[in-house]
Amino acid sequence: LHPATGQITEFPLATQSGVPYGIEIDKAGVVWVAQLNASRLTRLDPATGQMRDFAPPTADAGTRRLSIDSQGRIWITYYRGHKIGTFDPTTNTFTEIATASADSAPYAIVVDREDVVWYSEFATSQIVRFDPRTRTSLTFKVPGPAEAQVRFLTVAPDNTIWYANFGNSRIGRIGR
Repeated sequence: LHPATGQITEFPLATQSGVPYGIEIDKAGVVWVAQLNASRLTRLDPATGQMRDFAPPTADAGTRRLSIDSQGRIWITYYRGHKIGTFDPTTNTFTEIATASADSAPYAIVVDREDVVWYSEFATSQIVRFDPRTRTSLTFKVPGPAEAQVRFLTVAPDNTIWYANFGNSRIGRIGR
């Protein structure tokens, strides 16, 4: 949206039914989009409008949300693939990681200020802390009488993780 003119610019995806879901912008201004139905990661150069799609190794992964770490790697949840993945834009390669629980349906993802990855497991009502350096996970059960259905995670300036507990109409935090 151009504030002075009100003009909106849209960029059509190559796959009409791709369903753009997660979106982030890297330090260089490149736009990254997770396409849920197409199971693709899309790179958009907003200056030229040029797009490129990348398919993860897991077919029908259901790429849902994404976050970018300090090294510029794109972290992605595979909602139907029950994994998380990372995409390295310097080599155009994916690395896939099994989630902490089987049939987890990972949904939200965020990278904290120490490059630790946090993601929600929609099907298990858990939030997982994954340390890429040690490749270890720590799970946190989200409290509540119903399934949590955590759809959003964010990082506060003090590195506290905040979440939206959709299933129980609550917000919560992990840390500090």
